[in-house]
Amino acid sequence: EYFVSYYDFFRPEAYLAVKDVYVEKASVVNRKIDSLRHSATRSLFERRDTIVVASVSCIYGLGVPTAYLNAALRLRVGDPLSPREVGLRVEGLRYEVCEDATV
Repeated sequence: EYFVSYYDFFRPEAYLAVKDVYVEKASVVNRKIDSLRHSATRSLFERRDTIVVASVSCIYGLGVPTAYLNAALRLRVGDPLSPREVGLRVEGLRYEVCEDATV
């Protein structure tokens, strides 16, 4: 599993007192690396042979493990759910529809 910072670019916010200028935080997230991070996190819950080595900056903001698990929708073969009901449950987990088919 692969677990590193998911930023391709990150600039923290800053204040330049000499110029009295505030510089806003800016970042670009690499979606592929973000997907790999989620896979590594999921493996921590599903497998007993997973070890994650990461810096604090990588794991900061990952959240509470139970919150991560509660953001999953578990479906089983034979569950009496229509596609609409599945969509509503997914939206209830605060996921959003992505109109970009390349993602």
